Amino acid sequence: MTMRALVPVILCLLSSAALAGGDFTLGKVIAISGESGNYSFRFVQTDRRKELLAGCREFNVMVHYERVPWFSWLPFVHTTHPSKQQTEDAALFLRSASQSSQEIYFGYMGYGLAPTGSSCSFSSRGLVLEQEQGKQFVLSYYDQI
Repeated sequence: MTMRALVPVILCLLSSAALAGGDFTLGKVIAISGESGNYSFRFVQTDRRKELLAGCREFNVMVHYERVPWFSWLPFVHTTHPSKQQTEDAALFLRSASQSSQEIYFGYMGYGLAPTGSSCSFSSRGLVLEQEQGKQFVLSYYDQI
């Protein structure tokens, strides 16, 4: 394969990496229910910045944990998608924040919140609790990044 043939492949790979971004915002979890990888919670954005999700300062998230990609159970497959344990840990953090009315950071990575068809309602396949510069935040994942 010549170098000329590799240029389009390299450009495609670089452009797909640009789609892996995400965003997060400050808010409160006002209700959460569920267990074992299946959760539903309501989040209210409390900061004054633009809405995390267009037109929705308050939104519902339904989490149904799923391995992404489906073949990620293979020992040689490495994925950035959260594990079931990471999803459980993040849900515990959300539950604690809800019970104490604590403001938290919540957001998504890549295409981390898929619209469900209902207004301000989104679906997630996994959550992860991250910590950076002394801040803890929960990120939603839907597809593999």
